[in-house]
Amino acid sequence: SQRFSIATSTLIASVVFHLNLTSSLPSLGYVTYADMFMLVNYLCLFIVLIEVVATTYCIDTQYHDLAVRVNRLCARLV
Repeated sequence: SQRFSIATSTLIASVVFHLNLTSSLPSLGYVTYADMFMLVNYLCLFIVLIEVVATTYCIDTQYHDLAVRVNRLCARLV
């Protein structure tokens, strides 16, 4: 449960940071470097969140080998 709360709070903090970052910039018609950085950040954090949920589910249902494989796969993706 601690891993889940850390992953979700990090994702929420990134969203708040992105909103704060874009509020100080004028409205632009193209994607900036900061937007691309935040999109990659969101993708990585979403993968981490999926990994935490999948690993927790596998451990709760006694599939420890699958939990290890999911953890390794997501570590490579991130």
